[in-house]
Amino acid sequence: MTTTSKQLQTLFKGLSPKTYSGVATSDAPITKFSISHMATKSWIPEEKDGKPVGSRLHQAYIHFEVIFCDLAMLADVAVVLSTTPNAEIDRVDWRLTDITKQNLGTEARKAALRDAIQRAGDYAMVVGRNVVATEIDKEYSSTSARTMQTARVATRFNGLSVEPQDVELHASITLKFVAE
Repeated sequence: MTTTSKQLQTLFKGLSPKTYSGVATSDAPITKFSISHMATKSWIPEEKDGKPVGSRLHQAYIHFEVIFCDLAMLADVAVVLSTTPNAEIDRVDWRLTDITKQNLGTEARKAALRDAIQRAGDYAMVVGRNVVATEIDKEYSSTSARTMQTARVATRFNGLSVEPQDVELHASITLKFVAE
């Protein structure tokens, strides 16, 4: 267990180069990783009625949390972990980077604005008028018009399918229009 832990620490350190200030370099496949202390437990298996079965079992584990920015490297490391004794991937959580969140937010707000303008134009056309937007509410509320952007990429690396969870981003906007 200790040998495996040290091997993984070396692997993750090598994939997360840092600047002099300690920040991950721009080309680092891993931006951050952390390691928990070793935890152990021991028990004797029991039947449903509580009668001991077999000899005492022992378990030790160390939890690593690793943040990848490179899907190809994530897949490569997953393949390495799948063949590493005493190593197991417990779960994968997906999060957007700040830049991706910002870009998706911009696109969602633009789409919400275009949708609001289109709807106002539709209503105005029925009554034979033109509309001009006079005020944009910068507050985002769930009662306003909304648009949804979904970011999803499914890729295969080394035979491993890497498919992120759906990520939904909702933007709401309130516009005031004047009919001419």
